Amino acid sequence: GIYNKNDIQGFAVDEVTGIVSRRADALVKADTLIETIETDANGIGLFVSDLPCGIYYLKEIKAPTGYHTSDEVYEFDASYTGENGNAVISLSYDFYNKPTVVKITKYDLTNGKELSGAELKVTDEEGNEIDSWTSTEEGHYIRHLELDKKYTLTEVLARDGYTSTESIDFIITDKDGNGNITTVQEVKMYAVSVEGE
Repeated sequence: GIYNKNDIQGFAVDEVTGIVSRRADALVKADTLIETIETDANGIGLFVSDLPCGIYYLKEIKAPTGYHTSDEVYEFDASYTGENGNAVISLSYDFYNKPTVVKITKYDLTNGKELSGAELKVTDEEGNEIDSWTSTEEGHYIRHLELDKKYTLTEVLARDGYTSTESIDFIITDKDGNGNITTVQEVKMYAVSVEGE
């Protein structure tokens, strides 16, 4: 989206004297979203705006499915440059998106070690299976899950000698509590040994 960096001031004409003066209040407040576009299948978007003179910035509002929103911000100057200045500004910016990544691990609750041999699956809100695997002593990674969508981790078959674990719902978030992109989200599932009961 394109946003104005500063207030955009309007002008008023005095009806009696015809004197033009700057309005006291802003016509458009700073950091107002002026225009949005959606990129095409090739990731290309084109803004064709009739912007008042001023300084603006461009930032991504929503990332493509399976990616984090870019935190890059590009500023451009559309200030008045005189009668002979360019009425058209042509700019090109690239935004780079990181894929969403979730690491899923199955642990033994007693010793905290990763547990192999459990059959696991992840489904979306509609029950569609996204991925299934047998746990190993290393975490399992799933990339390109959709942001702000609920997924469910289910143990299909517990490892021999362990009780079955309840399903866990999780949501892939764009940013952590500090506003940073969450590069790898972790979902941990714990199992209890039948002997440990």
